[in-house]
Amino acid sequence: MLAEATKKAYNFYIEQVKEKAGTKDIFNTKAMIDAIEGLRKADGSALGLTTKRNYYIALASFTKIFPTVHEVYKKAYQEINKALKSPTGPKPPPPPPAVPYEDLQTIGQMIMGEEDEMLENRILIGLITQLPPLRLDYTKLKLFPAVPKHYEGNYIVLGKTAKTSRIVAQKHKTSKTYGALKRVLTPDLYDLLKEWKGEHPEALLLDLNENQLGRKITSLFTKYIGEPLSMNDIRHSYVSSVRKGDRSKEDVEAIAHNLGHSLSMNYDYRRD
Repeated sequence: MLAEATKKAYNFYIEQVKEKAGTKDIFNTKAMIDAIEGLRKADGSALGLTTKRNYYIALASFTKIFPTVHEVYKKAYQEINKALKSPTGPKPPPPPPAVPYEDLQTIGQMIMGEEDEMLENRILIGLITQLPPLRLDYTKLKLFPAVPKHYEGNYIVLGKTAKTSRIVAQKHKTSKTYGALKRVLTPDLYDLLKEWKGEHPEALLLDLNENQLGRKITSLFTKYIGEPLSMNDIRHSYVSSVRKGDRSKEDVEAIAHNLGHSLSMNYDYRRD
């Protein structure tokens, strides 16, 4: 079952395609594909490849139980992935994000809603795409109903609501300088974690080392979008998004602190 936010986004994409195609039949793959290719931005220019990919992902998601149709849309977004990776000329330094952060959030919501995927993997994808990304600090997470006393590892507080729940990384690369890094959970993440806690009341979430976690992240993105994204890619993409436009030094310092790195490092992380 897809998360509500994902359903809303996918319904938006699909309704646009239906209107353009002049038919509600999403199993008419030719009509849907022709419609996507005919969609235009508000200024009349063609859609970018990453935007097109979102339409195909939405159609693929809504047709999963019909393999023949599903494979057509899946192939379409996989071809876009290949095109995005194909060099079109020399890349100016620094390179742009492999996937824009807004697309990462949409892709993350899609994976979170994949019931065939392991629940722990869906939670991991949610943690790294729906919240400001940490480094590889999501391993061996203990879940508590409230802030624990004298606990030295990283943990999740799973309170009575999403707003009172958070992941806390107090053991990370730059903790001596920046202290504990905290992120409040989204409602969708909260629901997945409540489900996981019910099934594994005493277990550690993501009981892996950092190398194993890094490989798992890359493997999951390769599986779903054909792009071997790393945690570093996600952090670069996030910074590029939140740093769009002119931001004051104070704003950039706050963004840098929230990611646990220096102001100069944050400037290096911007990719646009």
